[in-house]
Amino acid sequence: MLLMTAFFIATPVYATAPNGADPDSGVEMVGNVAYVDHLTNLPADFAVMREKKIPMMIFFHASYCGYCVQVDNQFLIPMRLDPEFKGRLLIRRVLVDGDTKYIGLDGKKHDYPHLANKLEVRGVPYILFLAPDGSRITSIQ
Repeated sequence: MLLMTAFFIATPVYATAPNGADPDSGVEMVGNVAYVDHLTNLPADFAVMREKKIPMMIFFHASYCGYCVQVDNQFLIPMRLDPEFKGRLLIRRVLVDGDTKYIGLDGKKHDYPHLANKLEVRGVPYILFLAPDGSRITSIQ
């Protein structure tokens, strides 16, 4: 998790968090805080990332994973409430054992296990950082 903290300290602030709640963007605003939401529309998320010049952090988790709850409680919740992180990245969740569908870059609906397999996620918790162009910045497992 030290790597995750170092990433944010070294990343310059380029933009503010998206305003309003757009149901297709996956961004839910609670006051001025962009609430972490499950990934639902990858093309919309990449459009926000390119427009705001911010990376995306995808948190792969599972319903049976106690460590995932710890990552959420000790890092993700404090990050989304801390003004220092406002507008610095788009945070998304992927529940690898869930049946939620998301819209992929191909415009088709897929389930979360499809995305986890495509991105070679082999265990949880797994955190992946993507650049606005879609390239992999780093991952933490």
